Amino acid sequence: MRNTNRRIRYLLPVFLFLLGAWFTFDMITEVTDAVTPVAVLNILSFPWRVDVTFILMIAIPVLLIEYALIAVPVAGLLLLYASILRSASYEMNIMNIGTEFGGIRMVRRAVAPALFSLSSSGILIAIIENGLFGSNPVIPPGMEISYNFALALMAALLFLPVSLAFFMPTWVLNDAGIVTHLKDDKLNIRQCPDTQGVGRWVGNVLGGFAIIAYPISAFTNYFWDRYFVEPYVEMTVTNLSRSLFWTVGLPFLVMAFVLPVIAANELNQKRLRRQISGVAKKMGAAVVLKPQIEKIDSEKALAARRRVIQKEGILETEEVAEIITSAKGIKKPKKNDKRKKKPAKKK
Repeated sequence: MRNTNRRIRYLLPVFLFLLGAWFTFDMITEVTDAVTPVAVLNILSFPWRVDVTFILMIAIPVLLIEYALIAVPVAGLLLLYASILRSASYEMNIMNIGTEFGGIRMVRRAVAPALFSLSSSGILIAIIENGLFGSNPVIPPGMEISYNFALALMAALLFLPVSLAFFMPTWVLNDAGIVTHLKDDKLNIRQCPDTQGVGRWVGNVLGGFAIIAYPISAFTNYFWDRYFVEPYVEMTVTNLSRSLFWTVGLPFLVMAFVLPVIAANELNQKRLRRQISGVAKKMGAAVVLKPQIEKIDSEKALAARRRVIQKEGILETEEVAEIITSAKGIKKPKKNDKRKKKPAKKK
């Protein structure tokens, strides 16, 4: 059975989602119980625990609706952008990539959007604090650390739709195998062959920023400012441990809300692949096979070398046939098209 069809691979993402959602609920309700929010934002006229539960419950449907509406259209725009920007040296095609994508890879895919959201949501913290707790919130002693991390978590979750708007299209492109590679005439130049997924090309820029920005912003906000610049929290082993724990833990809580969207992407692979492949076909893309890297360590091995065609990949036979037959500009030879040889000229 192919890995893409195994339901067991969803167990880890589901477990981490439930665990992260519970800790998020517990953290936010703990702070809202200790620091009373302003009454005007009590949208349901119920206790704040009910309000927080309602908001967290509708967060997932909102993210899934966003995914359904913008993932493929934005992926198409990225294809257009990549084809224009790299057209001089690269051509774009559809590579028949592998099929394996387990639960651990789903979790790893959620890391970059979560870090990007945490790194970029700093501007929302002051807005949330003023709107939710007022300009002069009364924070009980010992709640300062939890209060600040809860604000950071709420800001990151509020910014998460923006973060996913950048990352979801890259998943669609990566899973469909849309790649750019050097044109044949560029391979004669003294440079290494370069084949890269369009989604990875864009995702590396966003993910690289997030991976660098979050540790810097976390150290500045949760350690340097808190304990050195404006030391409003006593520097003790307990407080430092709590700050370190939540600095590492916040990304996992935000990742929990990314995992349902990743699972939805996995469940809709064939439909999404068909849609984005159709866009790529209109731009002139065709199906290409994965290059095989073979180690040649002797003249005998070089003489015995044979080209191996990998038949199994993420594209199925009918999908490849559909792409080939519907691609524009491909002329099929006629069966009875036999060229007559010209008679030799008499001397």
